[in-house]
Amino acid sequence: MEQVLIVDNDDSFVYNIVEMLRPLASLHVVKHNALPPLEGFNKILLSPGAGLPTDYPAMMELLRHPSPTRSILGICLGHQAIALSFGAKLRLLSEPKHGHCSTLTPPLLGICTVGRYHSWVVDEADFPPELLVTSRDEEGNIMSLRHRTLPVTGVQFHPESIITAHGVELFRTWISGRETIG
Repeated sequence: MEQVLIVDNDDSFVYNIVEMLRPLASLHVVKHNALPPLEGFNKILLSPGAGLPTDYPAMMELLRHPSPTRSILGICLGHQAIALSFGAKLRLLSEPKHGHCSTLTPPLLGICTVGRYHSWVVDEADFPPELLVTSRDEEGNIMSLRHRTLPVTGVQFHPESIITAHGVELFRTWISGRETIG
């Protein structure tokens, strides 16, 4: 069974994610400021959270040296942290998207409708060449990305939200490792 480290960035959605993943993997949930050694974990999930990724120095340090054999999935704040760690910048939206429903283009693993809870997005200006945008919202904002060669993926939306239709499929795909997310 896959050994998954979930980095809890003090977000109320973390245990919704845990409940969706529990049947799929062996989980170890830790606070963002108490990260254990990474040996033994096949996968790392970077949870949503308040504020900016730079408010979570241990998570940003974890992303400084991604492993080609350890898969990382970032959700919302975790997605933004991945982008920042490779040199992207964030942009503040003119209006927050809290409890907002959006449509992904193209659909990601058959997921079209997603729930969003954020005020910042990854900016496309100076977007790092090692990252690939894999879906956008109806306004063209980046909703998912992945590294071109490393098993590192981020989604701006919340797969665990009741608004996201079939969000559990994203977790199943990530845990199985059978295909790339995006």
